[in-house]
Amino acid sequence: MGPGDLLSVRECAEILSCSEASIRSLLLQGAIPGRRLGRQWLVARADLATLATTHHRTGRPIGERLAWVILALLNDNTQVLRDLHRQERQRAERYVAQDADQLRERLRARAKVRCLAATEATRHRLESSGDYLLGGLHAAYHHLGVSGAVERTTIYLPASQLEDFLDRSLSVPDAYAPNIYLHLVADDNVSRIPRDGGVVSAHVALLDILEHHLPLEDPESLWKDRGEERHPKQRTIRQDIFDP
Repeated sequence: MGPGDLLSVRECAEILSCSEASIRSLLLQGAIPGRRLGRQWLVARADLATLATTHHRTGRPIGERLAWVILALLNDNTQVLRDLHRQERQRAERYVAQDADQLRERLRARAKVRCLAATEATRHRLESSGDYLLGGLHAAYHHLGVSGAVERTTIYLPASQLEDFLDRSLSVPDAYAPNIYLHLVADDNVSRIPRDGGVVSAHVALLDILEHHLPLEDPESLWKDRGEERHPKQRTIRQDIFDP
């Protein structure tokens, strides 16, 4: 890859017609693959072209509250519609019927993502504590009934518990080589997160895998249409902290 194939944050912002802050945010979330050279981010032109095509096709992200309603509906939970007015219910139903590729891209604003680094011992302790709702590969393996290595942990957390989590994990921000993706969800939306025991639903797990480029063979098998029967599960993990 030659020098002309790498773009700065400023060049990316010009190409996508957005602010440099927006590009940095996408890099920190892992939505754009990038590499860091000192204090400067560099993005491969091909990766930006893929992002530009996808964003043009799918439109703006769906807001957090409605995103979780849609994900709950995909998990056959219609109870979440009770708190919505008629127009919101209709919007949610329309989104659920949308093309899967377009819908998945628009659900990227379901949580605010922090890229963190912690020691491996601490990361494994957090995973096995039963105190946190796990996403990513932990959830994928659970729903597929398989096991495998997990080098980057995905955790969903009520936003009000961020400081407690940072104190407990002693994790630090690390956008270059994170081993924890912390998804912060507004406290009012926590009860809407579809889950199975201590892991998020298969739909949410697939979103994590696609957005953070996590290694999984045939990840598309996680996405089932509404009402479609799911793969039987082999194990259950505690959920304590996320009980409504």
